[in-house]
Amino acid sequence: MEGNEPLLNIESLTVGYLTEEGILKAVKDVDLYVKSSEGVCVVGESGSGKTTLANAILGILPPNAIVLGGSIVFGGIDLLRADHRLRASILGIKISLVPQNPSSSLNPILRIEDQFCEILKHRRGVRDKRQCREIVEDLLRKTGIRDPDRVMRQYPHQLSWWYEAESSNSNGPINFPQAYSC
Repeated sequence: MEGNEPLLNIESLTVGYLTEEGILKAVKDVDLYVKSSEGVCVVGESGSGKTTLANAILGILPPNAIVLGGSIVFGGIDLLRADHRLRASILGIKISLVPQNPSSSLNPILRIEDQFCEILKHRRGVRDKRQCREIVEDLLRKTGIRDPDRVMRQYPHQLSWWYEAESSNSNGPINFPQAYSC
């Protein structure tokens, strides 16, 4: 990627939802240019299309959503036209989601440690349980959690809202993405 190229370049993106009444446009002609050293915040009222925009970037739109036009280019690759294998090598590794509602990103039937170790196994090839525990403990400690050993043994519903948010946000660094979508 050249020094002047954006990390993320969205041009004229329009996304709609198929409804019984027709197509409801949730995102209309959005342009966004983000350099690798920048942080960008998308702000808007409830229902203004922020989540639809984030989901379009990540390629996780629901079945009734349709991209009506535009492009999403990340690191020089058009994500809307890339094949599944190429997208899978980018999404969750080079670009990741930090959810507004962290409880929706944690599996309620798995302990925190197990969830993070599963990510480490699939994204970084970490198979050794001891190594995984050390990495997870370090990540949780870096987010300000004072007792990561206790937190790792808990289920999401056992965490206070603050710990839940911090544990969920620790998920991003496991993947070492270049960009986050919130």
